Formats: sequence, C-alpha cells, structure tokens
Amino acid sequence: MVSLVPVHRGVRLHERAGNADGLQKTEVRISREQDAERLQALEDERAGFKKMLEESTSREAQLQVKEADAATLLQNEQNKWQDLSDQLSALTQSLGSGSTVSPSKNQEAP
Repeated sequence: MVSLVPVHRGVRLHERAGNADGLQKTEVRISREQDAERLQALEDERAGFKKMLEESTSREAQLQVKEADAATLLQNEQNKWQDLSDQLSALTQSLGSGSTVSPSKNQEAP
C-alpha cells in the first residue's frame, strides 16, 4: 500500500512543538516578572501562543481526517483496479485455453 504521509507533517509537528515550547518559556517568564507592564506583554504573548497552539491542533485534526479520506479513496481505487485485473486475467486465461466466451443473456447473437 502507498504511504500517504504528508510531506509537511514534520513541519507542522515542529511548529506545534515550537509553540508549546514558547508557551512554556513565556509562562516561566511570567512567574518571574515583577513589572506590571512587562507582565501584561508576557500575558498577551502567552495568549498568542495558546491561540496558535489551538489553531495548529485543530488544523492537524482536519488534515488527519483528509488523510484518512484520501487513504480510503486510494484503497477503494486499488481494489477496483485489482478486480479489473483479475477479470482480465480470467478472460485472457479462458481465451488462451480455447474456451469460448458466451454472450450474456442481454446480448443478441449476430
């Protein structure tokens, strides 16, 4: 089976890890900050990291659904191809063995 691992999955994971790391570092800085103005800026920064992390997680979930759908479609197409290949092999074998293929009931004989 063909692997459908997206090329950019590593980038998304790296992005999410960077956001999580940034959030953690910002929270440490918040716990140590004494200045109210800088504290407010850090809290805004933390909110931004949280938002980016939530968006990244949501985007990852949406892409996983699309990936699963694509994998299902691929498997269905591969199954169809295999069925046609099997039918062709059976037809080729029957023609090669000298058997005649009788027309279906819906076809009229010439």
